[in-house]
Parts: sequence; C-alpha cells; structure tokens
Amino acid sequence: MEAATDQNHTHIVKILIKNGVKLKNGQELMNLIMAIARKNLELTKIFVNAGTNINAYGPHGITPFVTAVESGSIEIVDFLLKKGVDTKALAQEAIEIAQKNKDQKMLLFLKSHGIKE
Repeated sequence: MEAATDQNHTHIVKILIKNGVKLKNGQELMNLIMAIARKNLELTKIFVNAGTNINAYGPHGITPFVTAVESGSIEIVDFLLKKGVDTKALAQEAIEIAQKNKDQKMLLFLKSHGIKE
C-alpha cells in the first residue's frame, strides 16, 4: 500500500482496501500524510474515510493539517476542516507556514475559517 500511495496510484489503493488489506500499525497515518503532501485529495479522502486519525502526530510532530497547509492545497485543508480536524494547537504553526511560503490564498482561507495566530 505504501508503494501505491507513494506513486499516487489511487486505483490500486482502492483495490487493496476493498480486498481487506490492512496497514501496519502507524502506517495509515504516514500514508495519509504522503497523500496530502502529494496534493492527492482522492487518496486523502480514502484514508480518512477508512478511519485514519486526522488529529494524530507522526514522526517529528508532523500532522495531516500542517502537511496540508504546507502543500498549499486549500481543497485538502478544507476537507480536513469539514472532517473536524483539531486546529487549536496547530493554528500558529499553520499561519507561520503559510506566511513563510508567501501563500496569501492559504492565509486568507485559514483566517476566514477562524484560524489565527
């Protein structure tokens, strides 16, 4: 599954999940983060809808929400917000990343959803 996610093979991931392939402990979060980093909304939805914890912290404190902000994908950030991602502890980091990336659209989007420093 990791290789299919890494290569953005959404159809293969769908087949694997449909056939009951389970991810190793902790791999589901890393696959979600990988899908987000690659701006693959469809894969992101697959992993979230399969039960991956969108509020979990991965290695080095990486999270799906911060990864989505860093990727610049407003669509994925919006999806995570609609799924109830907890932004309280990550608001300042998200704003700082958008500022560092000079991503004005992301900054405006975050602020329009009540996410402030």
